Amino acid sequence: MATNNAHEQQRSQCRIIYKFSSFLNEDHNEEIYGCQFNSQLQSEGHIIFATVGSNRVSIYECNKRSKIKLLQAYQDPCKDEVYYCCCWTQDSNTQCSLLIAGGLRGIIRIINTSKGKCTEHFIGHGGAINDIKIHPKHAELLLSASQDHSIRLWNIDSCVCVAIFGPFNGHRDQVLCIDFHLSGEKFISGGMDHALKIWNLEEEEIVKAINKSRTFGKHSRKSFKPFRESIPLFTTREVHTNYVDCVRWYGDLVISKSCQSELVLWKPEEVASSRENSDPLSPTDKFKKDSVSIMRRFMYNDGYLWYTRFGVDEEFNVMAVGSQNGEIYIWDINVQNPFQTQKALLEHPKCRGTVRQITLTNDGSTLLCVCSDSSIWRWDRVNVAPNEGDVIIKNKKSSTYISTKQIVYAK
Repeated sequence: MATNNAHEQQRSQCRIIYKFSSFLNEDHNEEIYGCQFNSQLQSEGHIIFATVGSNRVSIYECNKRSKIKLLQAYQDPCKDEVYYCCCWTQDSNTQCSLLIAGGLRGIIRIINTSKGKCTEHFIGHGGAINDIKIHPKHAELLLSASQDHSIRLWNIDSCVCVAIFGPFNGHRDQVLCIDFHLSGEKFISGGMDHALKIWNLEEEEIVKAINKSRTFGKHSRKSFKPFRESIPLFTTREVHTNYVDCVRWYGDLVISKSCQSELVLWKPEEVASSRENSDPLSPTDKFKKDSVSIMRRFMYNDGYLWYTRFGVDEEFNVMAVGSQNGEIYIWDINVQNPFQTQKALLEHPKCRGTVRQITLTNDGSTLLCVCSDSSIWRWDRVNVAPNEGDVIIKNKKSSTYISTKQIVYAK
């Protein structure tokens, strides 16, 4: 009996503590849908992030005094534009930071932060841009997911669409989320059709199209014909029974979210090659159709609205998701056994809007969330561990506090 109690106590310990630092409201008074840190500049000691909401893209700095400082703001010339997502990359020639944003009108904007203006824009999707991601190894390759049921791969250096994934045999409704595998050899997508699909980027024709796009003249009078891929490597609807609005690779595992108050850690099942047959499996035969192994379900409260996205730091230490009541749930995922991962709760008495997206610095030391009431909230990680047996108690009289529903220990 004592052994079981000790095991339960070990499971209830969360080693992560964040303290509230600051918040601000953007003056457009509309929902802020997305936020992203610039991971390249963090190695130089600069914590820069961008937010998108209404027809505005804003760039901020998290300074050492725990404040948030506005650096730049870009307003779309069309007042009807609503930006939903953004990501960062670098100019291949000048190494300047580029901020990429997309939204309601289906136009992808490339903003050169050194010049302080939009330098390029891409048109091709037949609906809103719901998500965009940069290739982990090639900063010029951009992936975009759209309301038009398709995903497009772009080369931002030559300004061409390299490949189109779907919509035939692809998603049957809006594509809401995408994520590159760290190898850059494949990516995963999720959508309103409840499906998760894995797509191959190592196919011979796609590799040829990518290489051809690198030598294509930016101002060529000829048009670039994109490669069309309609068959994914893997498809499943067994993980979620509602819209899949956020997905991330976790090594070769996947973390995905739907509007069901849970995040799911799962693995696509692969077909093992027969010992009698030494021939390698083709990429399209590698995965079993609709076969997944559910590793863990991370449950939280009040997560029934769609298009709310969780965050994971690049070192895979912290995972965080927000609720429709302004609460933030965090998990320490840097553990050997995922079943021992327990959640902690961050909340503030003034944060009551729906948390639309959470982003973290590379090491997870700073956490940001953006909300439906046009607010931005900053939380910083506490590195001082309390004595064994100490309890962090919420103090509702203070505007700055840490709240947990269990005993919390710092890492």
